[in-house]
Amino acid sequence: MARILIADDDTNIRRLFRQVLERAHHEVIDAEDGDVALRMMKKSQPHGLDILITDVLMPNKEGLELIQETKLSYPHIHIIAISGGGAVGLQDCLMFADGFGADRVFAKPLRPQHLVEAVNELLGQKEVA
Repeated sequence: MARILIADDDTNIRRLFRQVLERAHHEVIDAEDGDVALRMMKKSQPHGLDILITDVLMPNKEGLELIQETKLSYPHIHIIAISGGGAVGLQDCLMFADGFGADRVFAKPLRPQHLVEAVNELLGQKEVA
């Protein structure tokens, strides 16, 4: 079981990912932007988090900033970045997220099973059937 933080400004995405990951027996918290996510990370210490799942484009603090700050302050946390694109384009968003240190990048829409598989891979677990 992992402790996972989902940062996405889309309530429906957060709800869907939470349900899928909780069914896979993970503990999940969520935040609507990068500022809230960083506050939650700080509160979760000393137990910490295992994985951050973040949208790349969000209001207030964007996912790229969140990835960068997470890597600096919490280098043990694995990061999965997701994006639907936006003004800069999908591939550019994902390329930037990868360059900033995301362990995995996915385009939206993302099949929930692919998210669970990525989480399991990052945790070093075998694929869940």
